[in-house]
Amino acid sequence: MERLSLEISLYLIVFFSILIFTFLITFPKKSYEKEKLFFWVTFTILFLISALRGPQIGTDTANYIRGFKRISNAEYSNFFNVVRWEEGYVLFNKIISILSNSPQIIIIFTSLLILSCVFYFINRNSKNIIFSIYIFVTMFYYFASFNIIRQFLAIGIILIAYKFILERRIVPFAALILFASTFHGLAILFLPVYFLYGVKLNKLNTIIITFGVTFFVYFFEKILNIIFEFFPSYQWYVDTDYFEGGGILTSLISASILVFGFLIRQITKISKEYDFLLILTILSLLISLLSMKVSILNRFDYYFSVFNILFIPLAINSIEDKKTRIIIYYVVYCIAFLYFLARLIEGFHGVTPYNFFFRY
Repeated sequence: MERLSLEISLYLIVFFSILIFTFLITFPKKSYEKEKLFFWVTFTILFLISALRGPQIGTDTANYIRGFKRISNAEYSNFFNVVRWEEGYVLFNKIISILSNSPQIIIIFTSLLILSCVFYFINRNSKNIIFSIYIFVTMFYYFASFNIIRQFLAIGIILIAYKFILERRIVPFAALILFASTFHGLAILFLPVYFLYGVKLNKLNTIIITFGVTFFVYFFEKILNIIFEFFPSYQWYVDTDYFEGGGILTSLISASILVFGFLIRQITKISKEYDFLLILTILSLLISLLSMKVSILNRFDYYFSVFNILFIPLAINSIEDKKTRIIIYYVVYCIAFLYFLARLIEGFHGVTPYNFFFRY
């Protein structure tokens, strides 16, 4: 138990520092200036922890460092061929290697870009900036970015593209999705999501979504083979642990958020954006259920579940009664912390025990 507490102590110190800072910001009264101070201080803390982490912090971090070294040392005529990554991410590595051949620089720059995109998205769209940041950390999206770096760069770009969904501007949206796919190929599958905005969750559309979900589950293996035709680099996962079943915790969280979202929808007036985010939650639940059979789908789920950092505060803020709203906030604060603690103890995404890169 003592060893375990040491392994997660840094994360707990950061968590409680943010929690105390949140209390100081919101009591006795929240102000714009104090909220901005929280925003930038939290950004800085999270950036430093991510940027200065050692190569063993994050399941795939060491692999990304090895890839950077290969790209950095490769000739310009051949550097696209030394790794099996997407061209955009490979080119990004090569450009960064011009600044320095120290592998830590790629961790620093990817941390900066991912967090910049996420915080921009939160600042622009969230109904409760402080709570969205809290969800981003405690629901483990932040720590997942230590591991699936390419995917979170793509997710960051998708979050930037979100505004174009709301503004109904398909050309810049599609351009950003295509750009995101040069970092993580599966990002291209987010393109049809544009057309889900404005879809009302009435009985007919609910039946259509249910039918679509059933169709997807029934023909899952055939669909997977089609995906491998377009993205052959992912086929190597088939014979690995990633094609074993995943856990149930992610599905329970997605189901709970979905039920809560539908309950709020029944008792208050909601917007097109609310229904859109609720549909993304339905898709997230579908993928998380499939990931119980094929655990790598947990990674694909992040493209949809990451919008929880926007949807959960939006749903709670839709509650008209102030006392009820405050109680729900406190309940979610506690549940999110318990999830955060459980994932830390589990060592999810390989983020414990934490060490700085200069200690290796």
